[in-house]
Amino acid sequence: MKYTGINIGPITATLSMAKRPRELWSASYMFSHLMKCIIDSIPADRKILSPSSDILKGGTSNVGLYPDRIFIEGDIDCPAVEKKAMEKFLADTGLGCPGYFNIMSVQCEAEKAAQSISQLNRKLDIAELFNMPKSDSDRESILKFIQDKANPLFKIATGQAVSSVPSLGEIAAAGKKERDGWKKFITAMNDENPETDPYKEAFRNDFKSRDKYICVVQADGDNMGKTFSNPALSDQSLKMLSEKLLEFGKKACKVISDYGGLPVYAGGDDLLFFAPVSIDNGRMTIFDLVEKIDSECFRDIADSVKNLGLKYKDSNGTEKESVPSMSYGISITYYKYPLYEALSNATGLLFEAKAVKGKNALAWEIVKHSGSSFKASISRSIPGFKEKLQNLIRQTTDGNTVSAVSHKMREFQDLVDVVLHSMDETRVKSMFKYIFECTDSGYFDAVKEMMQVIYGQFGDTGTGDMMFNMLRTAKFIKGEDPDHD
Repeated sequence: MKYTGINIGPITATLSMAKRPRELWSASYMFSHLMKCIIDSIPADRKILSPSSDILKGGTSNVGLYPDRIFIEGDIDCPAVEKKAMEKFLADTGLGCPGYFNIMSVQCEAEKAAQSISQLNRKLDIAELFNMPKSDSDRESILKFIQDKANPLFKIATGQAVSSVPSLGEIAAAGKKERDGWKKFITAMNDENPETDPYKEAFRNDFKSRDKYICVVQADGDNMGKTFSNPALSDQSLKMLSEKLLEFGKKACKVISDYGGLPVYAGGDDLLFFAPVSIDNGRMTIFDLVEKIDSECFRDIADSVKNLGLKYKDSNGTEKESVPSMSYGISITYYKYPLYEALSNATGLLFEAKAVKGKNALAWEIVKHSGSSFKASISRSIPGFKEKLQNLIRQTTDGNTVSAVSHKMREFQDLVDVVLHSMDETRVKSMFKYIFECTDSGYFDAVKEMMQVIYGQFGDTGTGDMMFNMLRTAKFIKGEDPDHD
């Protein structure tokens, strides 16, 4: 049986042009709509393996749900499909630069659909390396298009002729939406040259430093490629998983929106979104949002794959169970920080998360307005980690105490390693009492518990630095950092 794969681009280069959430949304949705036009141009007698054919069942979506690759059972006239799709795309968008877009198609022979996906992915990966350079005029046309507040994509996606995508400052402060000063805040944010700080103008001093920071999050499924290309996967199971991936994207968008975030892209197992650091007066944080996406949206996929009992061999030839999970790269920056840099940071952090042993990981970096930064990457599979992190954030109450403990922890790092290595509770208590000068409290108990979890994972070589960054992260997320802006 012959199979066909189609890939579109240049996505990364186009997203990097965006300076505002509105522009990033337009760039992303533009490619999603191009893929829709391609899918609509495929002959009706050809079966699309992935994504699910029910993407827009029930209406349109204001988030890009179409992935950058599709896989089709059978042989198709790719040039004819590409020509028809591009004509429809240009008519819908009003763009006049077809040469800017890459539509790459490859084919292979395989006995089963799952086997074909592995082959087609490899071929498309190679094809992407040979993208042709774009002319300056084409790039200018695309830049002008995504910057236009009234480009046709908004009408296609939402029925509204003009963008309603919020600014980075609005998203960062989403937890303040119910406050009396919200309308005043939006007005001040829309002022190109505000004479006063919009936060202080609207909320006086009733805000935390974290309310000025935005999370740019990129997420990706772990082991999904191994799952979808597993030779034991039947065509029926492949269809079922494709449908569940579609539902995952839709559910994730709702959870993100309910939190106050802005979903930009949700194609397959990939997510790109903006979100505030915390909402509900700090009772729900970006880390809670990640766990909610997992528990309420991705759990169905993980359980379905587990029930299939699929196996694969790792690089050492060891047979393992195929267990999908999600990894996240979270870039947290000041709301005036350049968007393209924050987006690039999130991409790099996702790669760091995917490199964590066992995956199912978080990698985050907080870049302060002052220029200082700190980062961490860790598997969410570590027993007790998620609960201990939540408790550490919750118990953090005094910025000065946090600073004192974290700096002493770094100063006496060798002693910390020796005490933790001994696994002696009496020594741990003595260290906190005489070295850190800590009295009994919920915060110090939370620190001790987190230290023991971190040491169990990183040992003598990484516990000190990781704990230092954990304490600073908890302090920042809780909002105990002073506002120096």
